[in-house]
Amino acid sequence: MSSFKIFVVEDDRILARRMAYELEMNPDFEVEMFYDGESFLKRLNESPDAITLDYLLPDTTGAEVLIKILS
Repeated sequence: MSSFKIFVVEDDRILARRMAYELEMNPDFEVEMFYDGESFLKRLNESPDAITLDYLLPDTTGAEVLIKILS
């Protein structure tokens, strides 16, 4: 069975690590963390199965990132 890829986009590193820890309790989940919108968007072509997206990021907003995801 292939893993379920989840991208966590959160600038609060403690919260991002906590979310990743909880998600990784499921052995089928592969979690990657991003602390800003730019680094996340560079890897978006990897087609994650799910994304958690913070609204306020240091370089953009979650709304702007969402528009880029949908375009």
